[in-house]
Amino acid sequence: MVVVNAADGEDPEPRGVMADVFERLGESVERILDKVFDKPYVVPDADAARRLMLDQDARRPSAISQFVQNQAVVRLTGWIAKSSRFSGTGATTAVTALLGSGQRARRVIRRGTLQLQVLASFVASRAHRAGITLERDFVRAVTLDVYLEPHRVVEFRYRGRRAGGTIARRWAKDALSSSDERPLIESRVSAIERLDLDDLHRRWHNP
Repeated sequence: MVVVNAADGEDPEPRGVMADVFERLGESVERILDKVFDKPYVVPDADAARRLMLDQDARRPSAISQFVQNQAVVRLTGWIAKSSRFSGTGATTAVTALLGSGQRARRVIRRGTLQLQVLASFVASRAHRAGITLERDFVRAVTLDVYLEPHRVVEFRYRGRRAGGTIARRWAKDALSSSDERPLIESRVSAIERLDLDDLHRRWHNP
């Protein structure tokens, strides 16, 4: 998340623009999340999950999913353009550097969507093998916890909560970073591999 420290006399309005940008991007991300479970991957084990998440040519999204992802790109770049009158401020400079290129925005959103799909499919595969009745909301909640905070215990932090805005900020942070994504992918896959899904499922139904 970008933090703006306004200098003396600086117009504070860009902070509101930033909030608007992420609110609208978050709405598009919520639509992406709705599509994540439509066509799950076959992810029998952790190695398969790693291969899929690192594969730049992994299965292309469906036409509907591609449309939804493109809308997220359009919303973000459109709001950046709308806020261009603040181009001298740290907020707009940061956002423009972050995702000023539609191509870069598209890559970040596509890779994020791919990883969410693979992780959700891995959770579902493990649950199925454990004899656990698959429940969309349970798989979603576990996946979001692991995706956003792989080093924390799964506590269903997004049970019944919208996660679009949080994921939008996660993708923004990823876009700013030039670090290798493989360690984070490994953390996410390993976190799911270690989950005691029987215990999680019991806690899901007995909070």
